[in-house]
Amino acid sequence: MQALHEQYGPKESWIQMWEQKQTPWNMVEASLGLQKLENEKRIPNGKILIPGCGQGLDVFYLTNENRSVVGLDLYPKIIEENNKKRDEKGLKPEHCDFVSGDFFEFKGEYNVIFDYTFLCALDPSYRTQWADQMQKLLVPGGMLITLMFPLDDHEGGPPFALSIEM
Repeated sequence: MQALHEQYGPKESWIQMWEQKQTPWNMVEASLGLQKLENEKRIPNGKILIPGCGQGLDVFYLTNENRSVVGLDLYPKIIEENNKKRDEKGLKPEHCDFVSGDFFEFKGEYNVIFDYTFLCALDPSYRTQWADQMQKLLVPGGMLITLMFPLDDHEGGPPFALSIEM
């Protein structure tokens, strides 16, 4: 992954990873941390954004009639696949939608943003922009859920090292 990142740059490399099926981050179920928070009823209803949604497992997991959950990803083909899965599951687009686009250019207002491995996927030079964009997208009093990984000091990436202090 690091070689693709260096060859194609911080954005195009993600599309290349999907195209070349180099997607070791793919999971088989919604993230366990998200499941725990949902089981504890700690995630409110309303508008929810999941940037870097990939195959959409977290989006599908959070979808219900009291939420409008949007999954955002750079890779258009995975977005098409996710919207097809949504339709096959009989979910309504107003409750579950997938959008292809650049997080830093995305617009909207969300009560909750769930970031699991999105921040660590970004080149560290984007961290200030990430924080600014999160602030723009969250409504006042909104909730940012960030499950940080990996907490270490390794060189290179993705994933890029994170610390509590950042």
